[in-house]
Amino acid sequence: NYFGIFDNNRVSKILFGCTDYFVPPSKGSAHLFSESIKKYINPLGTLVKVLPAIKTLSSSQLIEEQSKSKLPRAIQNVMIIEDGLVPHFQPWPFYLDFNLRKALMLRKKMNGIKLILKKHPDRLAESEGVYEGYYDELLSSPFEQVREKADAYIFSHIGTTAFGFALFTSKPIIVFEHNLENLLESVRGPLLGRCRVIRSWYNHDGRIMFDEDSLVAALKKKPEIPDNEFVKSFMLT
Repeated sequence: NYFGIFDNNRVSKILFGCTDYFVPPSKGSAHLFSESIKKYINPLGTLVKVLPAIKTLSSSQLIEEQSKSKLPRAIQNVMIIEDGLVPHFQPWPFYLDFNLRKALMLRKKMNGIKLILKKHPDRLAESEGVYEGYYDELLSSPFEQVREKADAYIFSHIGTTAFGFALFTSKPIIVFEHNLENLLESVRGPLLGRCRVIRSWYNHDGRIMFDEDSLVAALKKKPEIPDNEFVKSFMLT
């Protein structure tokens, strides 16, 4: 479910220098990876060949997936998706702080909202006992198995496979501006058309700050039929 949307592709840096072929999940995704792959060559000085997977998703599957995901009338149950720690993503402690402060703010400013945290399987041991008291429910099952528990999703960072699964729902998706800076220009419009974007930035000591009022407004806004341009252009073709 990773579709190569960033121009500073971390997967490129790790894999493109030590392989001859790279197989993304769709033709549209192969096009995106090909845009960033030019920056990285293997030890022999040749470009890695990008070949899309033979079996890809279809429009009928998209319709079927979204038909299972009903458009909520209002946002009452919010799921925040935690990030993991992998070799190319090290700032997990900053995102831990980010997730705690978002929960504190929402609990203070939005009475009656249910806060759900989808914990990342890579961080179950480190986060044991950390989130209790901040969230109403903690989930460790795969996202695709529990996604219907929420009316909307908040992604602190979209570089996660759960983001791809979320795009195949009818639920609002909320993302943060600070991790959209390196999007490929070809995906920026379609992707931002699907998501509600909250202004965010790093302060002087590295903490991730965000516009609290904008986040509250995004959650109070009535859910709308999702814009599927990104899905159709890059995930199904």
